[in-house]
Parts: sequence; C-alpha cells; structure tokens
Amino acid sequence: MSSRAELLADRRRALLERSARLRADIGADAAALETRFAVLDRLVVVSRSGWARTLLTGVTALLMVTRTRRLIGLASRLLVLYPLIRRGMRLFNRQP
Repeated sequence: MSSRAELLADRRRALLERSARLRADIGADAAALETRFAVLDRLVVVSRSGWARTLLTGVTALLMVTRTRRLIGLASRLLVLYPLIRRGMRLFNRQP
C-alpha cells in the first residue's frame, strides 16, 4: 500500500473513532435532556386533555367575575388539598 493510501486509511480510522465518540456524547446529552424535560412533556400531555381545557375555561371565567386576590386565596387552599385528591383518584382508578 502506498504511503498516501496509508495516510488516508489512518485518517479515516481516526474520523470513525471521533464520530463514534461524538455519537456517544450526543446520546448521553440526549438522555440527560430527556429526564430533565419529562415533567414538561407530562404537562403538555395534560394540557392537551379535555378536562384541562375545561379547567382553564373555568379559571378564566372566575378571573373575569371575581377579584384576583380572592381567587389566589382559593387556589392556595385547593393547592394544599391537591396531593390528597390525587391519591384518592389513584385509589379509585385501580383495576381489580
């Protein structure tokens, strides 16, 4: 094999190794981003559901009718109950 062909073969080998290393780095970065954005993905799924639109419409109507301070107080009280409501929904949705 000529020296030119050997140089090209070495360069190709080095580029393939670099490409494999960069692909692994991209895969690791993508995995980190996937875990980071899991909550955002869940939020998007919930926001596209029918009950979320109904809830948003209700909140908008409440904002138009009541005072904002009163609504914030109500929301803070309901936020305290949210974990209990969610746990109860899990219990009722269990399949036998």
